Amino acid sequence: GEDKYELIIYRHQLYQPFDYSSLQKYDMVVFGFSLMTVQMKDFREFMQERYPLIKSKFRKLVSIAGGSHVSARPEEPISLGVDFAVVSEGELILFQILEGLLNGTLSLENGFDLSDQSFVRSRIYSPTTWVDMNTFPPFSETYRLFGPIEITRGCIYSCKYCQTGSMFKRLRHADPDLIYEWLKRLSEIKFDKCWFLSPNALSYGSNTAKTNPEALQYLLSKLKTIKNIKKIYFGIFPSEVRPEYVTRDVLKAVKPYIS
Repeated sequence: GEDKYELIIYRHQLYQPFDYSSLQKYDMVVFGFSLMTVQMKDFREFMQERYPLIKSKFRKLVSIAGGSHVSARPEEPISLGVDFAVVSEGELILFQILEGLLNGTLSLENGFDLSDQSFVRSRIYSPTTWVDMNTFPPFSETYRLFGPIEITRGCIYSCKYCQTGSMFKRLRHADPDLIYEWLKRLSEIKFDKCWFLSPNALSYGSNTAKTNPEALQYLLSKLKTIKNIKKIYFGIFPSEVRPEYVTRDVLKAVKPYIS
């Protein structure tokens, strides 16, 4: 709740200095990092060269790391001095860690067993229940954080270079009517173009290797009715497409609506 946490966003690269003096008034400060493999060189240097100095300036400083690299190698950030590593989805587990820090049930030495039994081993956590994508909007009006709309999570394939299929074998999709409401709201705030986040855009509405052209057409035709949205970018980064999903039926379903 707002009475418990105050969120401050730093839009900086790790290798850029930032002014954290305004944070020193708090009894406890939590740093959150979301890490991809390409960022690990900078992150390693940050943790070795700058983090100890920053930590010495606070009464209590705690760090939590998650993201695709951490999900693959959670021991690595712990070895670099991060207090907690989150494997897989972070929405639910992050709140549990913060609650544990606030009420004192979480120990920096040994971690603790979270209520949903997601404790893996000391200070590494992984949720045991799937996040309902419809309960977490993909943007924040309050903090002015906007990005592509996440429409699908998971992948039934396990490509060696990608964590998605390793973390989520089951496909989950955001509700099309809710995606419409999200995009309509975004169009009222600032957007006239839209992008999507998906490991395979053409898998939308399907739970198998078979495509669902009807679901694709329903979603895109509905979004096309939002008058402020002039361009719909679908099936390009960050909503990739697997080549074998490109069929005549699918192309026919999406072509009238996308840019």
